[in-house]
Amino acid sequence: MNDATGVDRVAVALADWHEAWGAFAVAVRYHYRGRDGEDVRRALLRPYEQQAEEERAALRRRAKRNDGPGGEVEEPAV
Repeated sequence: MNDATGVDRVAVALADWHEAWGAFAVAVRYHYRGRDGEDVRRALLRPYEQQAEEERAALRRRAKRNDGPGGEVEEPAV
């Protein structure tokens, strides 16, 4: 593969990404039309926030198990 082919593939992939992002943005605006911006933010971030809280809880459980004599307590990085 030469550099031109690689550049062409990147350009196509980037164009596809922009098209997908635009379609997603339109779908979100349509689906959440008339709602307050904060309500939309909460609805869209809910899955991420739930997953992050599950990760934090798992880290807390692991830290609690490791918090014995000489055990190191792992700080949640999330």
